Amino acid sequence: MHRRIIAASLAAAATTTVALATPATGQSLGDTFNQLRSTIRQLGGGKARGASPTASAPTAAVAARTDDAGDATEMVPASVVVDDPSDTALERAAILPRRVETFDVRGFKLGMSPREAGRIARRERFRRRWNSVFQTTGTFELEAARLANQKLNRPVERSSKSQLSKVQAFDPAGNEVNVEFTLEPSGPRLSRLTYNAKLDGGTPVQAGNALVKRYGVATAGQPGPGHMSWKNSSRAYDLASPSLGAVIDDDSIMLFLDQSVDYRKEAFRRMEARAVELAASKGGGLRF
Repeated sequence: MHRRIIAASLAAAATTTVALATPATGQSLGDTFNQLRSTIRQLGGGKARGASPTASAPTAAVAARTDDAGDATEMVPASVVVDDPSDTALERAAILPRRVETFDVRGFKLGMSPREAGRIARRERFRRRWNSVFQTTGTFELEAARLANQKLNRPVERSSKSQLSKVQAFDPAGNEVNVEFTLEPSGPRLSRLTYNAKLDGGTPVQAGNALVKRYGVATAGQPGPGHMSWKNSSRAYDLASPSLGAVIDDDSIMLFLDQSVDYRKEAFRRMEARAVELAASKGGGLRF
């Protein structure tokens, strides 16, 4: 079950500049564990995509370099937070049973800024390897300008330093964490996390009981081999609720923490609204 994501390691944290954009599509994630497994398989085969300084995709990812000194680098390097002044202090918030937005996995919580995630990573000793996935994007304003340019004859010109979009890292025991960030006007915020770990001599029942002790009684599933999940509601399919899923087998566990499908849709709507504002201020109106 322990996955390794192979990705190219290219040039670091380059300045991203707006050019004409191609249409964006909203992301969605199914709510079943079959889709969860499928998502992890896709991550396992994915590669980081590079983008030129005039990237055309509305959320184009820019692959950042890894350290020349070896196979261990900062999970969140200074280069991707130097121009992102935002920060959070969610680590101090208590975990509340059945309130998934308060849950943490190895200290990482939904809504964390890259800067706080970096502090957690250093404490938990998570580091990138030379072939780890590491992707960045432009700021909220730059990505909104990409969308605005689809409506304009003369493009809005914007440039920005890269901000963190997705990163994979490992602790000294080989446990793997993958985190993804969603762009907010205030900066990127952690919105998805997957964690793969060995049971390290424990049993599936012990692992399930440990999850219940930490997060409360599961919304679905029982301690032991198989699936467990936690949501803020008891509905089987709830696109608005953050969720924690666990897949436990004989020797490993996979945890999947997700802010929700509706959250990502709303974040994209905010970006679209900003794009409309930019287009209205730049455009000269219809000519015929």
